[in-house]
Amino acid sequence: MDEKKLAFILIGLLGIGCIGVLFIAVPWLMGRGFVNWKLNMIDDALIFGVIGTIVYGLYVGTKSHK
Repeated sequence: MDEKKLAFILIGLLGIGCIGVLFIAVPWLMGRGFVNWKLNMIDDALIFGVIGTIVYGLYVGTKSHK
């Protein structure tokens, strides 16, 4: 894998991480708090699982085949 492709993948993963923190973790901590934290963690785990599946799919799709 060349450096340019690796840099794009790393920037993409960092961007997804920042978006995840800004739009998932911060509102969760600010809005819902820890009142019903078990149910909230299950919901957020599903969201993170979907995001992780998408990121893994992008990784597999960009992996070079020899």
